[in-house]
Amino acid sequence: MQERFHSIQYLRGIAALMVVFTHLKEDLNGAFGLPDIGSKLFSHGIFGVDLFFIISGFIIHQSTLKREHSKPLTFVIRRAFRIYPVFLFCVLAFISIAPGTPQPVDLVKGLMFIPLNFDAPAPFFGYNFLYPAWTLTYELLFYSIFVIAICFSHTKRGLLASAAILFFVVILQLISNKHVALDFSSQTMYSQGIFKLLASPMLVEFVYGIAISVIITKLKLSKIIYILLSCATFSAFILLFAFDVSSYHGPLNYGIAGVCIVISGLSFERSGLLPKITILDRLGDISYSLYLSHIITFFALKYYILTPLNINPSSSLTYFIIAAGVAIAISNLIFRYIEVTFIRLGKNLTKYL
Repeated sequence: MQERFHSIQYLRGIAALMVVFTHLKEDLNGAFGLPDIGSKLFSHGIFGVDLFFIISGFIIHQSTLKREHSKPLTFVIRRAFRIYPVFLFCVLAFISIAPGTPQPVDLVKGLMFIPLNFDAPAPFFGYNFLYPAWTLTYELLFYSIFVIAICFSHTKRGLLASAAILFFVVILQLISNKHVALDFSSQTMYSQGIFKLLASPMLVEFVYGIAISVIITKLKLSKIIYILLSCATFSAFILLFAFDVSSYHGPLNYGIAGVCIVISGLSFERSGLLPKITILDRLGDISYSLYLSHIITFFALKYYILTPLNINPSSSLTYFIIAAGVAIAISNLIFRYIEVTFIRLGKNLTKYL
């Protein structure tokens, strides 16, 4: 049976919550008479995205440890049934409540996970129509590379996928810019979008996750060593933010902090000291639904409840708490009735392959 890592589950939930709080921070500014309290408390909330990418690399490698779970068609079907139904539901929900009609070309691009504008700054490239879904473009690109690696070798799938990602990032940047940048200080000159995505340093964070998965699977240490490793990497995580080393998206910024906190969590769990925290476990379950749906919840609250009642949510801790709570409650429903349903359907379909 595949090992279940509660630390990864907790971190998934925390990552989603960080993004949620980031999108609420402007409304918190001014609370308690402090004009920038929200911006200061959640200035690094977007770190949740980089943490998601590292965790995704880890989970995808772990979930394909068994050959029967890593047949290419099985992999594709299960990932599609996990990702697309919730995404499609959120897109339809957003269209139904947002004023105006989206441009058909933007809607089609969004539904196909194609960024809206490849000439816009990386790594967002104009975002998606449902703007948190810009990250799914990188997720699906990673899945594509990983499933091709599986086709060549199940045993070496992690190595092949990692090598392919690093090859694309390095070679395409060298050809385009004559140098390699693992941040976003320069843009690739390619006009073709797929090359800009393949050259993106964001893909390296999936490699981090794969590497951690390989190491944690093979590494067997004593309890005291795991504790020391957890303390050391957690201290490094804190220092990276304290000294502003980790300050933005990318493998050499938030990516390094993400590696530290993932290793810290896994090491602490392997030491046997990590408690079962039901609320964080559940938050991990709903993290994908929460990540995609929370902006829809916030939009509905503001424009269909607060605005008609002439209530200003600015500088309000009460609104911050209520909005976050409602977003979590709604994502619970989406997870239970949509996400779980289609995950099970995908698994049932692959039983016959």
